[in-house]
Amino acid sequence: MKKTLSLLLLSMAIFTGCSTPATPTTKFSSDFFQVEKPTQDSVITSPVEISGQALGTMFFEGTFPVTIEDSNGQTLGSGTATSTADWMTEKLIPFAVKITFKTPTTKTGFIVLKNDNPSDLPENEHSAKFSISFK
Repeated sequence: MKKTLSLLLLSMAIFTGCSTPATPTTKFSSDFFQVEKPTQDSVITSPVEISGQALGTMFFEGTFPVTIEDSNGQTLGSGTATSTADWMTEKLIPFAVKITFKTPTTKTGFIVLKNDNPSDLPENEHSAKFSISFK
């Protein structure tokens, strides 16, 4: 009886696991930045919380700039991403920022992440632009 019950419970667990599709969560990713939240298929509202990982070399004093733009390139809001770990490395470091932005006039736009470049030399600039939708 115990064997039958165990097999029944195991079968139910396997069946339940197989019948539940995984929720897709496509991250935004570039050579320098990975955005985990919001995901690629998200529709955002203000304020938006953005989190992910960036190479330590993208930070200066533990921060880098992030902007929200509409599809015409107009800046709707900006903020400063802050590392949540030691940024003095070339490895990926977690970051987070919360940005309040103006009401968009377009249905789509971009999250733009840029390295903090205190030298202002163009050859040291790195950025990534990810498509988003507005609610």
